Amino acid sequence: MAVFTLLLVLMSLALATAFIRTRQATPARDRLVRLADGSRAPIQRRNQSAGLLREDHPTWMLRIFNELSKLRSEPEARTHRLAQRLTEAGFRRPSAVTSYLGTRLIIALGLPLLVTLIPATWELDHTQMLIVLGTATGFGYVLPSYWVDRKRAARQRAIEHSLPDALDLMVICVQAGLGITASIARITRELTDAHPIMVSEFQLCLFETHAGKSTTQALRSMADRTGVSELSTLVAMLIQTERFGTNIADTLRVHADSMRSRRMERAEELAAKAPLKMLFPTTLIFSSTLLVTMGPAMSQIFSIFNNQ
Repeated sequence: MAVFTLLLVLMSLALATAFIRTRQATPARDRLVRLADGSRAPIQRRNQSAGLLREDHPTWMLRIFNELSKLRSEPEARTHRLAQRLTEAGFRRPSAVTSYLGTRLIIALGLPLLVTLIPATWELDHTQMLIVLGTATGFGYVLPSYWVDRKRAARQRAIEHSLPDALDLMVICVQAGLGITASIARITRELTDAHPIMVSEFQLCLFETHAGKSTTQALRSMADRTGVSELSTLVAMLIQTERFGTNIADTLRVHADSMRSRRMERAEELAAKAPLKMLFPTTLIFSSTLLVTMGPAMSQIFSIFNNQ
């Protein structure tokens, strides 16, 4: 029991240390963010764009994750799909795949150790103990994948929700005479507090344009990076607009209106599904209420009939 407790404490300390180390700032990142904004003032870290340029340092935790990830070799195609999933969830660093695989293995091994600390598990026989430990291992192996999928879905919903507002501001900037790149820079300054996830993606798009990419290529990379279909449609519309020389402001306005209509339709669809989702818990609540209110009366009625 003491050995399991010691292993659990060491694992918790290792994970806490890795989390703290990932939150540390780097001077190179801060300098690049200041240069991207054209300002020399200190950075106010209010959004997620401060972590775009975070570098991978060869920490001892990363070395452990590298060794753990080698225990289970992944095919190249599967590793590429995993990297795409992590990127869509917001984990863009090269070590994201290694950290994910290492963390997944640690949780899969640590959760059974945590289960063995429960005194009730020692009263089970060998077969039941194996079933419980196997279930805990499988749950610990699936839990990181489920968490990444939930985080990716939430991030994509946030981008879909905030994209119409960003396009409206871009329309205003374009009509005022600004270009697409200057409009994106304006969006990153104005919508930082309202839509931090969308701003972080546009901030990375600005970094790519400053590094030499064209605006269309940077937007296409953002669409591939986020996995949002509306961004892919926007990039295709901008390419067609640039090719045929049509008005960009009208194109952006039409796309923003269509996205806002789809957002309203999704909200109506969720509202229509709400009564069906509430049916099962409502049935349980009604059954419990009926049992509490009618149970004593039915018990007295049965006792009267039994005495007769």
